[in-house]
Amino acid sequence: MAEQKPVGHFLKAWRKHRGMTQTQLADLIDLDPSQISRIEHGRVQYSQPTLEALARALDCRPGDIINSLPDDPNAIQHLWDRLDGLSRLVLRQLMELKVNALSEGSPDPDTIQARFDRLDRSAQARVRQMINLELGAAKSGQRG
Repeated sequence: MAEQKPVGHFLKAWRKHRGMTQTQLADLIDLDPSQISRIEHGRVQYSQPTLEALARALDCRPGDIINSLPDDPNAIQHLWDRLDGLSRLVLRQLMELKVNALSEGSPDPDTIQARFDRLDRSAQARVRQMINLELGAAKSGQRG
């Protein structure tokens, strides 16, 4: 039976996004360049330590390599980058309340409602989207 290729990784896209060759990336994490090639082509699967080393070298999170293209405007890192300071503050507080609600019951919704209401509709939509992503990660045990 043929070995299945890893599904859904974007290592090559992240490497190219950072302007690196396979050799440069391999040198950063002490791998043979042919191993980078085999990973990118799905011929071998990478271990968790290798994935973490790749992420450090590419200045991203391990989950980014697996789940998103580096230039995807809807990827969480790009959504976060587009938020202003107040939106980030509100989002952090909302995520904390929502995540706490998963384990402790419902938080008091009025604690940050006024701040959220001051955001424009676009910012509110981005905050809601990021909360939903964070809640999905927290429910599946991937929150870091």
